[in-house]
Amino acid sequence: MAFKSPKNAQKRTTIFPASLAAELSDHAAAVRASEGDQALLFPGRGGSPAERRQFVRLWHRAAQRAGWPTRSSTAALWHPHDLRHVAACWMLFDVDIDPPLVARMLGHATAAFTLSRYVGVRTGADAAANRLTDSW
Repeated sequence: MAFKSPKNAQKRTTIFPASLAAELSDHAAAVRASEGDQALLFPGRGGSPAERRQFVRLWHRAAQRAGWPTRSSTAALWHPHDLRHVAACWMLFDVDIDPPLVARMLGHATAAFTLSRYVGVRTGADAAANRLTDSW
């Protein structure tokens, strides 16, 4: 198994709700203390990267617990990458973070690309999805 760098080799960062900060910090400290700086924060069995099928099952269970719509009894409607799009729109349009900063956090080469990718989402192209996520 190989880890790939992001498409344009840019560093990616993220932000989380303050309500998760203490738990994430404690988890990261526990992993670092027991496994070292190079350990995965959310590994699969035996500390190795999670296998795709294993992750998909876990993702589906999490989606069910969250009350998200599902495609079938074994498949979530939303893919993990969809959360990246939700986060990008949230940062740009709800929190009003500067587009160049959002672009840098997402690992995009330019703010123009970020805006061209996400402006249509909030202008009506995905109105149903917007209604579903407005109360988050």
